[in-house]
Amino acid sequence: MFRISAKIAVVATAIAAGIGYFTFWWVLLPAFLAGAFTLVNGPAYEIIMDANRQGRLDVFPWMLTVSILPWILVGGIFFWISAALA
Repeated sequence: MFRISAKIAVVATAIAAGIGYFTFWWVLLPAFLAGAFTLVNGPAYEIIMDANRQGRLDVFPWMLTVSILPWILVGGIFFWISAALA
């Protein structure tokens, strides 16, 4: 439930920021939440837990970055389209 809500929040925030002439930085918070919920509720959670048990603490930041970047891209696309049409 939270995964879908966070993804909708990314798109809604990007459109609202584009129409309201706000900065793109507002999209980063819902993009972080969408990426974090995707990471926690997906198959990558077991990869992270296994890596933490093995002492490889550098896996989590990379997995979090990889899960956030697509939502920043999606937010950027919707922001650009809505700012161009406003």
